[in-house]
Amino acid sequence: MKKQTTKWIGIVTAVALTACNPVTAMAAGPSGMMPGGMPGQNQMPGQNQMSGQNGNQMAGGMPGGQNNAQLATSPTTIATSSVVNAAQSYAADTIHAETITMSAANSQVEINSAGTYIITGTCSDGNIEVKKDTTGVVLILRDLTLTSTTGAPVSIGKNAAARIIIEGTVRLTDGEDPADEESADADVADAFDGAALKVKDGASAYLTGTGNLILDAAACKNGIKMKDTETTSLIIDGPTISITAANDGINAGYDLTILSGNLTISAGDDAIHSDRILTIGEDGNGPTITISSCVEGLEGTVVNIFGGQIDLKASDDGINAANSDGTYSAELDFAINISAGTVNVNAGGDGLDSNGNINLLGGTITIQSASAGGEASIDYDGSCYIADAVRLTYNSGISGPDGGGMQPGGDTQQNGDTQQNGGPQQNNGFQPQQGVEGNGQQPPVQPGTDGQPAAATTDAGTTPAQTVTTGTIFQTGTGAVITEGNAAILMVNQADARTLTYQGPVDPTATKVIIPSTAIINGVTYTVNTIAEGAFSDNDAVKQLVIPETVINIGADAFNGASSLKKLKWTVTQQNQLSLDADAFRGVRSGARVIITARNEKQYKKIVKKLQNAGGTSLTCKLKTAG
Repeated sequence: MKKQTTKWIGIVTAVALTACNPVTAMAAGPSGMMPGGMPGQNQMPGQNQMSGQNGNQMAGGMPGGQNNAQLATSPTTIATSSVVNAAQSYAADTIHAETITMSAANSQVEINSAGTYIITGTCSDGNIEVKKDTTGVVLILRDLTLTSTTGAPVSIGKNAAARIIIEGTVRLTDGEDPADEESADADVADAFDGAALKVKDGASAYLTGTGNLILDAAACKNGIKMKDTETTSLIIDGPTISITAANDGINAGYDLTILSGNLTISAGDDAIHSDRILTIGEDGNGPTITISSCVEGLEGTVVNIFGGQIDLKASDDGINAANSDGTYSAELDFAINISAGTVNVNAGGDGLDSNGNINLLGGTITIQSASAGGEASIDYDGSCYIADAVRLTYNSGISGPDGGGMQPGGDTQQNGDTQQNGGPQQNNGFQPQQGVEGNGQQPPVQPGTDGQPAAATTDAGTTPAQTVTTGTIFQTGTGAVITEGNAAILMVNQADARTLTYQGPVDPTATKVIIPSTAIINGVTYTVNTIAEGAFSDNDAVKQLVIPETVINIGADAFNGASSLKKLKWTVTQQNQLSLDADAFRGVRSGARVIITARNEKQYKKIVKKLQNAGGTSLTCKLKTAG
């Protein structure tokens, strides 16, 4: 039977974990230890925690051949939510409940007093709103189909509190016009909710029940949206939820807790996002979460997974500890913490990506991530701790601030068992990354257009993909078009016949673009050193861009109007040679992340200053030290 208690909410704010041995760790109570069987004291891992040489694995340690890992010998502090959810304790009084049947004639339901309300029926344009400052409300949504074109179908008003119980099948569709958010009419813009379920400033919502909740936000933004004040609270505990969203599946402006349930999400951006702390599961138990498509899977300043089953597929990072505007970075250390459960990540970027720390304390974790373009299965900027009992399988290495990019080690499990098949386990639903061999081998060399082997793509986790050798490269006047692979239009610079200017992607719908560092044309190797003026101007498709270290020139308005660009990775080794037009980064999406691989912090600061002088004052920059 599912455990319902959540005693840690409002009690534990942060726990410093000094060591970990999950074999002997006991589940904690409210006296200070974390839920999910966190470690006790004086349980330091042995010296075999680090890896052996030349591919030989030491018992219980990291995969062999990765001895440059700079892994911590103890976990860092883990922060948990201290928000109290007022609606969690509300009980339904069905005997005295008021039943409301929604229809075209009864389309607006406003609740302004405590009580239990059973709401059913079908309405093609209506709303249910718990009014501002109204508490003690229990909403039983029973076999309800509701669409709204004037706001969220269901909203919990400012400082209100409601327990929402799902019975039968409930379908909520947000039919708002996305253009209303930017309307010149202030009343229209203020009324825009952009969610099928909205939790407003200071409100508490507790979403539970045994029914099926279908949230359709395919035409307008988010499945669930929660505002960004520290007293706003949302807990999901129990129901089966299916979300289709144009933007985020769930977007929480503060802390978000998912204790149990069965969630299926398809999102145009983040599947589940919390500005502050995202918590999934407790005491080793948790929800089943299936993310079929998204840009980033789970994102928060802190992401805690204390139990459950998570299967996610993301075009960018799988699990990301970050916050684009840095709101809570002074208060909290960025961190990904996994103590229990099963986590399967299939990512087009990094598998686990933390701007700070990573603590892997327990559970079974399988990561299939990109193997080029500066990506890694595990990427962290602070410290990384991996306990002996974690069952960890990954394909493209670990990248940290000191150890640099670690090469893939095949199908290695953290408990000391090593598979011999050279690839990921075949029962986890992931396929091996194309062109990546197991056991730490490099991808096979592809032939160039002149019929001779070309340089292999690096997989070290710090340098983007190198020579373009896939697809067809053919000349068009003074330029060349690559029709597959990195899909780019290149122009030979007249001043130097061996350099190329990147004109932009051939495919205007590409969401991830890797700019090549070189291309072979008629047997001659050319270096890509320039991004042309307006190369991505008004491109609303690209979300992630990788720039190679060969690029030292960027023209005016190169990214102006690239409204979807969230993440830009750039390796800079020629900082003194950088020539950025004064408007090179003008018009870039506010808060877009630029991950700069540089030799040291001094060089990084000089690069950031150049970006700011080039119109990039709204960028969020991050240093990734070159290994």
